Amino acid sequence: MDQKQDKSAQIISQGIEELIEQLKQKGVNAGKEEAEQIIQAAQTKANELLNQAQQKAKTIAEEAQQKILQEKKAAEDALRLAARNIRLELRQNLIDRFTQEVQRIVHKELDNEEMLRQLILLVASDSAEQLQAFKCQKFEILLPQKILDFDEIRQNPDLMTKDPLKELIQSLTHKILKEGMNVVINPDARKPAGIKVHLVEENIVLDLSEDAVSALLINHMQPRFRALLEGLLQ
Repeated sequence: MDQKQDKSAQIISQGIEELIEQLKQKGVNAGKEEAEQIIQAAQTKANELLNQAQQKAKTIAEEAQQKILQEKKAAEDALRLAARNIRLELRQNLIDRFTQEVQRIVHKELDNEEMLRQLILLVASDSAEQLQAFKCQKFEILLPQKILDFDEIRQNPDLMTKDPLKELIQSLTHKILKEGMNVVINPDARKPAGIKVHLVEENIVLDLSEDAVSALLINHMQPRFRALLEGLLQ
């Protein structure tokens, strides 16, 4: 009886140990699986975070590069505009200087008594032919006041003997009056240089004043000067 009980107890004990071992093994396996799942989840999460970080870094880098390119383009555009404005300003300054130089030279030449003397002689010598061509009976030569100041001559008659140009005008006056011509002061002259010839009856004016001559020369020469500047300022 005792042997049977001992054997039964032994069998039960062995079964319990096997059960415990099975439970233990199952627990170990379950823990291992759970640990693997946790590790896998952590790895997946880490990969996601890494990918997000890499994508964000790439986006930031692309945005920074785009901003750099935009700023570079804006700077280049600003430099091109500044260079264009400088060229335009320089060209305009040179054109203005060219215009002023033409006006200065014309004023100097037309203010020269010898030049005026030649102009007056040229006009007076052709007076008869011009009067006939235009069928005009009255022909005026308009001179600057500095050349034909009647009050000054009246107050100081010796000026006529000391000034070759005034002597020329005096000698021509007798001749041209006979031909229907007259020498007068130009009432519209704002500047002293140059002369005008007025066909009174035809209301035609030949303008040889410095303003008219300068304008004519500038209109003729300025396009060529501009073309020259375009080649120099490319």
